[in-house]
Amino acid sequence: MSRTLPTASSDPRASADLVSPRTVVRELSRNQVCVAVLEALNEERGTATDIANRGDVSRQTAQPWLKTFRERRWVEQEQSVYIPTGVSAILQHQYDTATEDVTADSLAYLAGAAYRGPLLQEFDSVETMSPTEIDCTDNLSDEESPSPSTISRARAKFESHGWLTREGTSYQLTTQGERVVESYETLLTACEQIIDKTPTLRDLDPAVAELPVHTLQDATQVVSTPDSPFDAVNAFFKLPEVEHLAFERLRGFNSFFDMRYARAFEPAIDAGKQMELIMPASMMSEIPTSGAEAQFAQKCMGAEHIQSQMYPGELPAGLTVFDRDRVAIGARGPARANKERAGSIYSANEELIEWALDLYDTYRVDSEPPLRHLFTRIREYGADMLQTVREYSQSDSADQSVVSDD
Repeated sequence: MSRTLPTASSDPRASADLVSPRTVVRELSRNQVCVAVLEALNEERGTATDIANRGDVSRQTAQPWLKTFRERRWVEQEQSVYIPTGVSAILQHQYDTATEDVTADSLAYLAGAAYRGPLLQEFDSVETMSPTEIDCTDNLSDEESPSPSTISRARAKFESHGWLTREGTSYQLTTQGERVVESYETLLTACEQIIDKTPTLRDLDPAVAELPVHTLQDATQVVSTPDSPFDAVNAFFKLPEVEHLAFERLRGFNSFFDMRYARAFEPAIDAGKQMELIMPASMMSEIPTSGAEAQFAQKCMGAEHIQSQMYPGELPAGLTVFDRDRVAIGARGPARANKERAGSIYSANEELIEWALDLYDTYRVDSEPPLRHLFTRIREYGADMLQTVREYSQSDSADQSVVSDD
């Protein structure tokens, strides 16, 4: 079976073209303009001209790649400005990692035909000289399966690259061959997960570039669409940790106030479950001041087992980690979620959970309790006002001096 994933041809809300992981690897490894545009885009948002200038390519060659990325929903566009996303940042990080030990040309050769990667692996420790006895077709369609003559040519190519060596009647991968196969397969898997998890990853900030995307293979993704707008939210509420209070400690990012979430967690709050939340400073203005919402907010802020921290900027994702058992990752907030296919990812993968906790700790370092944050802002405001007064006084003194001289 081919690794081609469904895109816009079957679902106009998913992507504009039918794209496979191998196609993405081939595009990156064969086309320097593609990589240059991706790097320039992830450096900073900008117009096509801005990105072309940063990437040291022409606007005419940059524009088609920007269009392709946008159609695949890997970047956002507001009027003429292209905006990087979690998808574009993760893709670049994965490609950069893959090309640390192997050349782009090596990846391009393997990506040039579906059979080459599996075939190179199949030759490892093969006790035969006959191409007719080589089988690398487990994950290939009939059209992609190589003939014996094709296998013979590929084997010669592998040997000329220094990836394959023969000892008597046995073929073995060289150290370089092992590195090439590992880098290629890792990148291929990463691209597969990036394509599949785009509904979630596109709503994350580029700061999540080092998310271990290979761990998403066993993750569950729930996608909300205009026809089913609450699927992802309802899936979160039905987690056993939420529905049955099956956790002791919760850590996460909270970028918005929503009474649906408040009510869902109220039993856990009443049960004294430990909760440690980081919120963007901008959320201070969103905290309700009247009604049931205000009472609930006061209840949370007065609870000793709930610790809130304020972060001075935006948070990179919606994030909830239950103990060390499960992680939920989604959009930073309703306003940040795309209106086509917004997803959430749920996983019990230990490596992904450790990454999520490291991300949480990174943002916690620069966060502070609400009252301390408020006092810090007051001090900064006072310092700014004092500086303004000083500048005004100096300017006024200079004006008076000019009048006196006249």
